[in-house]
Amino acid sequence: MKCETKWQERLGMINRTCWRKVWSRSYSNYSSVKAKQLQFKFLHNVLFTEDRLVHLGLSNGICSICKNTQETIMHLFYECDYAKVFINIAQDIVNKIADRSKYNTKINLDLNNWSLGVSDYLLSDLIYNVIFETKWHIWLYRNNFKHNADIQNIDKYKFLLKYQIKYLFKGAISKFPNEIDNDFISAL
Repeated sequence: MKCETKWQERLGMINRTCWRKVWSRSYSNYSSVKAKQLQFKFLHNVLFTEDRLVHLGLSNGICSICKNTQETIMHLFYECDYAKVFINIAQDIVNKIADRSKYNTKINLDLNNWSLGVSDYLLSDLIYNVIFETKWHIWLYRNNFKHNADIQNIDKYKFLLKYQIKYLFKGAISKFPNEIDNDFISAL
């Protein structure tokens, strides 16, 4: 089964034009290489979350972070209370982008936008960076939480996420002079 079909089942029907944008945006943005690679694996549903490790006999399937429910790709990146901390940071940054833009449009990082990205919005390149980097930092936090019990301070990862987005936005100033400037980046 193609990954598009799996996502269509999860999120509802998505037309081919949208899928072309989803695939092309996975590579054409300012995100870090690791964040782009994670997004590629996310879209192809090939991340080794705990529910996949059960099939290999390497896990009990319970979320490594919250320890409350099965760790599926959707739980880890969207439903887990710890993921929501990162998503709230991303939503705040997206709101700041929208507030400064001349388009005056609010974007809600709902499940569809979070999973596949905001494809029909004029500032989607900036928002893709925020989404990709946020997913990467959720994955980083999860893996450090799972493998290093002493590294569980979520504030450190929230700081790292904001720092990474600031760094990426500095590279995007010339492309989005009306939406991003040094004052905006400093305020994040």
